[in-house]
Amino acid sequence: MDFREVSSTLTAKVRDINGNRVESAVRVVFELFNEPDEPWGCNINNHGKIDSTLTAQGVATATLNPGHRIMTHLLKAYTWRDERPQRHYLV
Repeated sequence: MDFREVSSTLTAKVRDINGNRVESAVRVVFELFNEPDEPWGCNINNHGKIDSTLTAQGVATATLNPGHRIMTHLLKAYTWRDERPQRHYLV
């Protein structure tokens, strides 16, 4: 199997102040840092270095699609309640 055919699932769990998973849909942004441009670097959900998705029962998922270069990846998953970032969650 060619390594470029293998993708990975990214998962972020969003919890309330009491540690319970949030019930309402919350937008989670997944972002890659220090990643080369395609085709060498990876992408998220086939949308480049940043993409977002909504949670379902407190869990958001995205797909990390491989590029041609094997390397370690630095990424961040975060959410906010309004236009101002409120809190960042590292994955």
